[in-house]
Amino acid sequence: MIVTKNKNFRAHYNKRHDILELHFLPKDSSFNYEDEEYPGIFVRYSHSTDRITGITILDYKDKKTKNNLNEILSSILNNKKITIKEIENNIK
Repeated sequence: MIVTKNKNFRAHYNKRHDILELHFLPKDSSFNYEDEEYPGIFVRYSHSTDRITGITILDYKDKKTKNNLNEILSSILNNKKITIKEIENNIK
């Protein structure tokens, strides 16, 4: 699994549905597929390169308080240092 080499990402949080979406840049225009890597955490991959293109976290606030999301993200992103604090500072 290849991960974006820089930390450029776009984050969107939907308060009504408690869903956090991360989109890693540069955007990949190829088709994507998703796998549920952890319960309620879906990882999108580029079909052509298998690079991670995004992550969707359902019930984000609940997972943030009950689980160690920093460790989960580190595991998914092959130990790239993207933290929940950094994500929340970039939510639009």
